[in-house]
Amino acid sequence: MTMIQASEDDVIPLSQPIQTASGGMTDCISVSKGTLIRLPIAAVNKSVLLWGEDALEFKPQRWLDGRMLEGGQGVLAAEIQGYRHLLTFGGYGPRTCPGRQFAVIQFKVCRVKSFRLY
Repeated sequence: MTMIQASEDDVIPLSQPIQTASGGMTDCISVSKGTLIRLPIAAVNKSVLLWGEDALEFKPQRWLDGRMLEGGQGVLAAEIQGYRHLLTFGGYGPRTCPGRQFAVIQFKVCRVKSFRLY
């Protein structure tokens, strides 16, 4: 789980309305400067709501050639800003995971080796 501290007052829009503790409904959350926000990266990357009923299955075709959106699968996940719509590497900018590029290169090497004929 990743923690982020809000650098200014902000309002975070939600993809779906939620019920508040008082029983009302809201489609956004107000955040004050200095508030710590937790991002459950593993839960987001495996969310059935975002990725569809087969969210827990390893399906590389989700990310190949734009096929992620076929059949309505991953439509909400497409809104996630990050490498291939995953939060695993922390997005872009100065706080991106330093191992991101290494992992991407490793995936590409494995993919090339799997197509070799021996």
